[in-house]
Amino acid sequence: MKKAILAVLLLVFLVVTFWFIAVPEHLIISLIEDSLPGDGLSLVAEGFRKGFFYSFSIDRVSLVKKAGSDGNAGASGSTLLVLEGVGARIDPFSVLRLNPKMDFTCALQEGSIEGEVSLLAGGPVRMSGRNIPLGGLSFLESFGIHGEGSLSGELRLKNGRGEARVNVENVRLQNSSLGDFFLPLGLFHAIQGLITIQDKAVILQSFSFTGEGVHARARGEVTGRDLKVNLEVTADSTFPSEPALHAMLARYAVSPGYYLIPVKTRLPQ
Repeated sequence: MKKAILAVLLLVFLVVTFWFIAVPEHLIISLIEDSLPGDGLSLVAEGFRKGFFYSFSIDRVSLVKKAGSDGNAGASGSTLLVLEGVGARIDPFSVLRLNPKMDFTCALQEGSIEGEVSLLAGGPVRMSGRNIPLGGLSFLESFGIHGEGSLSGELRLKNGRGEARVNVENVRLQNSSLGDFFLPLGLFHAIQGLITIQDKAVILQSFSFTGEGVHARARGEVTGRDLKVNLEVTADSTFPSEPALHAMLARYAVSPGYYLIPVKTRLPQ
């Protein structure tokens, strides 16, 4: 019995010692920062601290668009979003299997994100978020999206491919434009969508928008900086009677109460 207890204590001591001595901080940071596939995006970790038994915390992890990733060698990189208060734990058994995985939780503005990420490039990623404010996602401005809302959703990736499901409630967006095309986003108070992520393209499989007396559906894709999306808007008799709004939509009218906005433009850097 004493030998069994001593063996267990020795095993615990070896495992803990391996974590603190044989796994340097710079190795963990490197695995995190290099975990995204492709050359367009990278992660930058700040304020790393080791915890007990394969756990650690990070003050900030920034998702950064690399300089020149869109083919413009002179373009500077930009921060797309910042995760704060990251708490994580590496599964020690996955390390022994040479397939290190990490569970984590963090905050994005007033929202929360949790998930499981492989620390090998191209490995599986699973993430889910709740109550994330749209105002904290500055990269949405590139798509002509300005305003507020509460975003929840799920993301699954492997080898640079996957899908994301999103649901946005309490939407208060501004009417906007993208290139030469009018986007009547101020009409809607709820959004649901499915996005498919491929090697070089993001496909909007189905996005639905709901508002007072109006519904819309968007389908299309983003390849590099090239955006091609069809936005179909259907209005019924309760649609708000706003002359300025009707005038902006008139050029896209296909039939009474039905509008087709074929957005085709190049996104800003």
